[in-house]
Amino acid sequence: MMSHSAQERKEEYVERLQAIFREGSGEAPSLYSAVKDLFHEFAADYSRTIEALRRENAMLLGGSGDYLGQHPDACTEALAQIQVYAEELVVANEELRLTNEELNAARKIAEEERERYYDLFDTAPEGYLVTDRSGTILEANNAMARLLAIHKDSLRGRNILHFAPEEQLPEIRARMTQARMARAARMKHKQSFESKLRPVMEEPVCVSMSVVGVRTGEGGDVSLHWMVQDISERKRVEKDLQRHTEELARLNQELASAHREANLYLDILTH
Repeated sequence: MMSHSAQERKEEYVERLQAIFREGSGEAPSLYSAVKDLFHEFAADYSRTIEALRRENAMLLGGSGDYLGQHPDACTEALAQIQVYAEELVVANEELRLTNEELNAARKIAEEERERYYDLFDTAPEGYLVTDRSGTILEANNAMARLLAIHKDSLRGRNILHFAPEEQLPEIRARMTQARMARAARMKHKQSFESKLRPVMEEPVCVSMSVVGVRTGEGGDVSLHWMVQDISERKRVEKDLQRHTEELARLNQELASAHREANLYLDILTH
């Protein structure tokens, strides 16, 4: 039967796997990475256990001849010990197989969650970006690629600041710094602001941007998650509305002036 220490290790891995799903951040990439790391650690641990049992078995078999000939009573004890090791080896292999199946099932769930997350990310109507702490683009969705007039695969490795007009750089850099500092202080505070981005070979467009710092794994570096919306049409409507408001104010002034002139003319006629 399985040794007490082996059973404890199995229970420890099961508890850690449950903790990953219970306390996970809810982000599929982080969940997938945690399950994958646990799987590799478990496989390495059990490989070491099995190898140790095999070495002990070989030592008992290889060195027992002369000694057991002189000590017949020890023969029975040694054979019993070998039998115990053999049984533990069989049980350990079976436990490894079963736990591998459990971890593979968990990894499959994590992969499915990651795929679902990526589908939502890629088909979202808003532009989404994942960058490192300095703004280098790691992932971009289709909406972001359309906004910047470039294929999303070509966005990877470029810096978001590359697409910002020079006068917008201080504001964007400041927001990135604030997002990193908020994450370092264990706050998930979103920075929202309006700016401009310059698509490839096109004029700058007005955008609404939100950026939040996200830590990748325990003790990992901070990445930045961006949401970008093209608000050029909204700005055009606001500009037209402002122009109409100003025109209406001008007409009201002219009407008031005409009204005063009419009253003055009536006063002249009646006196």
